[in-house]
Amino acid sequence: MSVVPLNALIEFDGQTHNISTGALIAADVTPTWAVYQQGNPTPIYTGNMTARSTGVYYMAGTASAANGFVVGKMHQVKMTAVVGGITDTTVLARFFCAPAWSVSGVPKVDIRAINGTLVNGNGSSTPWGP
Repeated sequence: MSVVPLNALIEFDGQTHNISTGALIAADVTPTWAVYQQGNPTPIYTGNMTARSTGVYYMAGTASAANGFVVGKMHQVKMTAVVGGITDTTVLARFFCAPAWSVSGVPKVDIRAINGTLVNGNGSSTPWGP
């Protein structure tokens, strides 16, 4: 399982295979992807896969609140493809949605204490309370 911060780009690859030989093969129609959220049987975000090469497909999207992603919930990306008239769905990824990064590559941090001492609202180490 991975962790994806809110508003981050999500990218995953999927493959389609010949059922008899296992070799990569192009799907009959463009495969689709769907993101499901923990406890919700209806997809929250969907799209079409993009072909990279024969039988290799790519999906990309943004894990934003506008696209239905919720911090603290698990999300699952599924790919559905038709090969030789047979439809199949597979899980490409599962991930936990975390709070957005405040600066690209640096996680957002909420510091309430340093070495056990509560920090007040202006960032000084003066303990809160009486």
